Amino acid sequence: MATPYSAPVYTPAPDVELADTLARPSANTSAVSWAAVFAGAAAAASLGLILLILGTGLGMTAVSPWANEGISATTFGVTTIVWLTLSQLLSSGMGGYLAGRLRTKWADAARDEVYFRDTAHGFLSWAVATLVTAALLTSAVGAIVGAGVQAGASVASGVASSAALATGGAL
Repeated sequence: MATPYSAPVYTPAPDVELADTLARPSANTSAVSWAAVFAGAAAAASLGLILLILGTGLGMTAVSPWANEGISATTFGVTTIVWLTLSQLLSSGMGGYLAGRLRTKWADAARDEVYFRDTAHGFLSWAVATLVTAALLTSAVGAIVGAGVQAGASVASGVASSAALATGGAL
């Protein structure tokens, strides 16, 4: 025999406030969410690299190897400075915004404190991205300079040995 259907009875949940479900700071936790900072820094560095590559491509299309063709050197220099400035502002802003949005939310933080923490996370994201970019550029420039010095030393060595052979060792 079939039992008649009865709708479930709604019983309200126990009295739990939303603040109880959010993260509460303890004495041994930091106000800085480093995962959010590193995620924002990675996003800023990645977007900066993509915009740099895009700007390089646009710059290469604007110049010409033939005389009186393409843009002038002054226009090229000013455009490059403007592009690099805007791309760094855009990538840093995006990384900072991402870091501010990804940080751990605190239950008892006032509105001004939330704004400050979001801004601090954005600033830290920019700082980490800048340090990583500077380290990578320093490494790349060091490798290029080292290769140039090594090439120059081998040329000088070749010239010295050729001169010694040409003079019969009188040098």
